[in-house]
Amino acid sequence: MKGQIYTLFGQKALVKVGDNLIECSLKGSMRKNSVLVGDYVELDEQNRIFKIEKRTSCFSRPSVANVDYVNIVIAPIPKPDFLVVDKMLISIFAGGSKPIICVNKCDIERMEISSRYADVVDKIFYLSSLTGENLSELKEFLKNKTVAFAGQSAVGKTSLINALLGVNHKVGDLSEKIMRGKNTTTYCFVHENDGIKVVDTPGFTALEVNGISAKNLKDYYPEFKDNSCYYSDCVHIAEPYCDVKEKVKNEEINKDRYENYLTIYNELKDKG
Repeated sequence: MKGQIYTLFGQKALVKVGDNLIECSLKGSMRKNSVLVGDYVELDEQNRIFKIEKRTSCFSRPSVANVDYVNIVIAPIPKPDFLVVDKMLISIFAGGSKPIICVNKCDIERMEISSRYADVVDKIFYLSSLTGENLSELKEFLKNKTVAFAGQSAVGKTSLINALLGVNHKVGDLSEKIMRGKNTTTYCFVHENDGIKVVDTPGFTALEVNGISAKNLKDYYPEFKDNSCYYSDCVHIAEPYCDVKEKVKNEEINKDRYENYLTIYNELKDKG
């Protein structure tokens, strides 16, 4: 019997099998730290997890797998910190997922970011969780997908999640209600509505660049990949005949994105 882990608590899991949530245990050496929320698993006759299917994406902080998209939400208020956004993008690519960006609160101001991110993320949505502008477009895009949300506080993540789930309260309250009576202090929970799976976890708010060297940072910038740099190991900093730097100069690559790259590169280099 096969299913997907919707949450973990202690040495047990709630696994979605068909239309049902089944409480399962972890068999033998299948310890809690070897399984993640979002994992597709196989169960034996006693509802014990004995096998984990191959993951399409994997994050350690928060611990979640098989997220198709991470939706970075920004808004004109509060003003976006694009260095944080760029760090989130690096972590999303490193985890094997794909990023989209929602520019929320377009009823206040339509903040244009296409010149910065159109060649970086799969799609940019300009919408308003207050008026409902373009929410149907987002729902259609995420149909039959699993999505997690990232972004600064007060940008409207909860409102967008509520719109996708068809509810009107804090998303964490949904998980707490389902998990009432279970012995757990932290949670990560998959909610599903109308073919869209939303991962409820606070950890994506603080995605940071971990486990990546300064030398390899360039690999997580899609706009850097199609280049004709003279040196095959060019990191696009001080090398001569660097095609990336030339494209920045010619405004083919966004200058602000490149400057953030330099900042992150130096941070990683200082970490050693």
